Amino acid sequence: MKNIISLACVVFLGASSAYAHLGHEPEFWLDEIEEREALTQQYSTCGLLKYLDHGSKEEQYKTIETIAKVIKSNPKKLLILNMRMHHLMDDDYEAFLTNNILGALMHNHTIENLYLHFLNASSALQIATILKTNKTIKRIGLDDAEFENDGAMAIAEALKQNNTLLKLSMSNSKFSMASRKAIKDAWSFNQVEGRDKEIQF
Repeated sequence: MKNIISLACVVFLGASSAYAHLGHEPEFWLDEIEEREALTQQYSTCGLLKYLDHGSKEEQYKTIETIAKVIKSNPKKLLILNMRMHHLMDDDYEAFLTNNILGALMHNHTIENLYLHFLNASSALQIATILKTNKTIKRIGLDDAEFENDGAMAIAEALKQNNTLLKLSMSNSKFSMASRKAIKDAWSFNQVEGRDKEIQF
């Protein structure tokens, strides 16, 4: 099936509707995972994760829902998720994307490497919940997030309950130095074998 879909991508490369249609098929994403053990912006077939805004808004939302369902279904080979969560022109789209993907992650126990770029401020509490409950993720990148101080403190408290995470990156954070210190202290609260000594800020 992957070969058929790839051929369709070549034939209809310039057509947004072709991108959108492929994104509605769970098998498309499952084939991608089987081949690459990941869903990433950089390497996704036809660049579909990079171009989630193809098609009508209804089609965009259906693609996001399909990806979320696939994440929630726990494909054994889905080890890496790398997504850009920001949309410059559409706050509703951004909120829909964030809520669906983070909601799915709360039910996933296969992903070991999670990279979510440009998360909005309101997503901090969902990230905190994932940190408290997930026992599979070993590396998280939350670069360029818009977390505010309250959200950062929630993440700090959640880190105290996490004893499986080995690496955390929060580059270009916008919260205060006090919140940054709280996260650093929480990071060293549990002595976890193999955990990086420092968080990347």
